[in-house]
Formats: sequence, C-alpha cells, structure tokens
Amino acid sequence: LAAFTALQRRGIPSEFLYFPDENQWVVKPANSILWHDTVLGWMESLHRELGEPKYRPCPLLRRMVREQKLGMQAGQGFFKYDKEGKRVTA
Repeated sequence: LAAFTALQRRGIPSEFLYFPDENQWVVKPANSILWHDTVLGWMESLHRELGEPKYRPCPLLRRMVREQKLGMQAGQGFFKYDKEGKRVTA
C-alpha cells in the first residue's frame, strides 16, 4: 500500500492490486502470475510513454513471466521445486 500511495502522490500511473486471500507475500500461483503480468505491463507502459531506458523491463524478466517460471509457488523459476517448495537438485 505504501508503494502505491507514493506513486499516486507523485502522479505516476499505477494500479493497486489487492489479493484478499494472501497475507504479506503473494504466494498462490494464480495471484503470482497476475502480479508479475501487471508489474511487467506497467514497466512496459512507462517505458513506452516516457521513453526512458530505466523503465525498460529486463529481457530475462519478460521471458520468466512469459514461461510462468515465477519461483517456488510455480514449481520453477531459476531452480525447480517439489510440491513442498523444496529445491530439486537432480
């Protein structure tokens, strides 16, 4: 909420995402996908509108979001995880 409020006060286009079924962290796979898609879209929009390189999303972020490799809750990210969230090493 603090980040959203700070952006709004500065007149920066932003969107508040609320997940009533989450606590401090976004851990449910569907919510995580929505969060990452929204943040990536926001960054792309800022880059397009302002033309500033600092808002250009990293190609790795684009690929990870596209492939839904979003970490433990998705079962994979930079690493693979089992159903208990433990890193698979084989």
